[in-house]
Amino acid sequence: MPLFDCSTLLPFTVIRLPYEFEGDPNVKTKRFIVALNFVEQKTILCFKPTTQVAYYDSEPDRLKGVVEYRKDETCFEADRTIVEPKRYPIPYWQIERFDALGQLEILGYMPDDFRDRMKAAVKAKGEWRKSQKDEFFKWFR
Repeated sequence: MPLFDCSTLLPFTVIRLPYEFEGDPNVKTKRFIVALNFVEQKTILCFKPTTQVAYYDSEPDRLKGVVEYRKDETCFEADRTIVEPKRYPIPYWQIERFDALGQLEILGYMPDDFRDRMKAAVKAKGEWRKSQKDEFFKWFR
């Protein structure tokens, strides 16, 4: 069986695959949004959407620095989904491995306004210094 061609993953494709978060030995299947595909480095940078919105609701200013979608706006099934501008690098070999195991899913694509909404969220993100915002916009255009 040929390997999945990771170079075909376009920005804002929504995928689901197992992922091991730093400091957590348990692998969990999670959704990710492809932010940028570094074909030469064989890595994708992703955002991780969350449906755990209580953290953001408890401090309304936090909502200024994220993108929020309602159920009918995306391919997500939850009533509300939050997307932080935090980057998660995923190497091609992991994607290929999970595809070979039948554990990679392509769920859909983010709405056309996602790029603009993410840019606005980063600009409004109060806890980020100017240097962090500048670094973000070096790769996210």
